[in-house]
Amino acid sequence: ACTSRDDTGCLVSYVSYRDTAPPPENALFGRTAAGPALCVNPVDPAGGAHVTQPYFRLSNGGPAPFDELERFVEITTPFVKYPDMVSAECVDDGEFGYLQLTNVGVDGPRTDDVGGDLTPEWGLHLIDINVVMGDLVDLVRSQSAAVG
Repeated sequence: ACTSRDDTGCLVSYVSYRDTAPPPENALFGRTAAGPALCVNPVDPAGGAHVTQPYFRLSNGGPAPFDELERFVEITTPFVKYPDMVSAECVDDGEFGYLQLTNVGVDGPRTDDVGGDLTPEWGLHLIDINVVMGDLVDLVRSQSAAVG
């Protein structure tokens, strides 16, 4: 497991669930036969809660970027960023290991939430990558610099 942004030859592993909907007993992800699954926060493998850099594709069922759908035409790119909206922290509750996502966005014209929910058992599997896409890119950049 990676333990810092400069680690190489290691892995980043996580499954995401909302802070308001942790893995239920019949969850599909977050545990192994030996216990809680490994969770490495891609924002900072050293741990702690950190705000993510989500990137969402607009044409693939991603969340609408604005509460007012008529503003959608203002966006001319296939992806949008949601800065300062979601915080991520690895949680090990003794049964499950997972990346707990917390909505930290403020009121305003943009959406108040990110999609990605299927059923409680699936957690936020649909947005596992998107919700930390910018952080994964930064992590790879940092690891690449570490090996020179």
